[in-house]
Amino acid sequence: MILIDALDEVSDIGARDRLVDWVDGILGPPRDLPFRLILTSRPPTPADRHKLIRAGMVHYTLEPFTADGLERFAAGWFHDAPVPGQAKRFLAQLREGHLLDVAKVPLLATIAAIVFEKSPDEPLPKQRFDLYEEFLRHLAEGRGRRVKEGLRTLLEDLRNSERLVDEIRLRRSELGRRLAVAASQGETDLLGQAKTWTRQLAKELDVPIPDTPRWRKTLFALAEYTGLVTRDGDNVRFWHLSFAEHLAAEVHEAELPGAFDPEAEVWRTWLRHVFNGTGQEEVARLVLVRHTHNHPDSALLPWLQQRTDHHQALVGELLLRGARASGPVLTTFCAMLRRMLMLSADERDDVLTTAALLGDPEVSATLTQVMGDDAVAATGRVVAAQLLSERSGPMAETAVEYLWTVIGNPHLPDLDRVRAAAAVARTRHPSRDRAAEALLTVIRDDRIDLSERRSAAEALGSLGATVRRRHRNA
Repeated sequence: MILIDALDEVSDIGARDRLVDWVDGILGPPRDLPFRLILTSRPPTPADRHKLIRAGMVHYTLEPFTADGLERFAAGWFHDAPVPGQAKRFLAQLREGHLLDVAKVPLLATIAAIVFEKSPDEPLPKQRFDLYEEFLRHLAEGRGRRVKEGLRTLLEDLRNSERLVDEIRLRRSELGRRLAVAASQGETDLLGQAKTWTRQLAKELDVPIPDTPRWRKTLFALAEYTGLVTRDGDNVRFWHLSFAEHLAAEVHEAELPGAFDPEAEVWRTWLRHVFNGTGQEEVARLVLVRHTHNHPDSALLPWLQQRTDHHQALVGELLLRGARASGPVLTTFCAMLRRMLMLSADERDDVLTTAALLGDPEVSATLTQVMGDDAVAATGRVVAAQLLSERSGPMAETAVEYLWTVIGNPHLPDLDRVRAAAAVARTRHPSRDRAAEALLTVIRDDRIDLSERRSAAEALGSLGATVRRRHRNA
């Protein structure tokens, strides 16, 4: 088996293209090979996806946590907590803070659990952006504190070492940001970056730095003192690339003018990074998100909403990442969401993925209106109900009730009925087993088109091991 992990972390576009071409070359044309190849990535560009699928690769997506999955995660995380009932309290905080949608993302659920452990009596941050801010502070304070005394010991033989350690303590966030910018741009020699930064600082303080094996050990401790990186062989790496991207965006946003000007080259550059596949797409989105935090009255989001569908979809992505928005921006986004629910699946998938994770009440209200609108095609209403069924409270109950009217209506397209059954089966509703049985019935019915039966099988297979055991005769 060959595993290529994190294609998206190859930020040099030329290098990434060569890697995809290499994979295309060794796999294509499709044939029997003496090995399996697994490639992991954030969603690849359409061109890369086309090359990989053409070469015979199958595209799988890591799905968000279901309600069951999130409960299992919490139970596993807090199973040995010193205070009983921590898992229930954690889930309650997610519900009360309207964070269940955010916590569907496994990485964000992990971050939320760590932040909760630190201060179980404090409410959790309500946005992805604020979760990252809190978690990065936790890393810097917790892991950095554990390295501090060891770093002092390693430096004690240097002249003026006390002064150097004190200055490093005051400026370690500066080092963390330097490493973050380097990592987000594809730089791999982060230890070299730490070395350059330290030598510059030592020169300012007139502290001679030796080039010895002991000094290299000191560099590792220095980099780890930021709390953001961990040793990786003969180098260091960020605990997760998204942490580097978050911090790098802070650095870049600080260099922007306070007022958004779509004609200014600096703003046009960051928008190009978002749309043109330069390898800096995620950092660029986070730069724009941070801008809305620092300038709540910015014209950025309203301007985007006056442009193309791609620009309007970007607003949803920024909202999902925690952008601050006024009421009119949310209202306009919801109007676009309603329109997208009437389009074909391929055209609306990205926007609906965003809507599924946005817990905003206005988004929920829009989905409820679409679900109950007889003028909307059945597919759009089913999708709206599916998104609502993944939430909690009365609106989820109402959505499940509607989905059952679809499942039981033989006059509706089989694809809509399969989607409805799959949606109910993924909830914690008492009727979920019955919905799984409905999927099984579709799979066994040879009068139904093969593509719909395959969709039902895929949906049943995605429900997890527990459900599969209950329906193992499928």
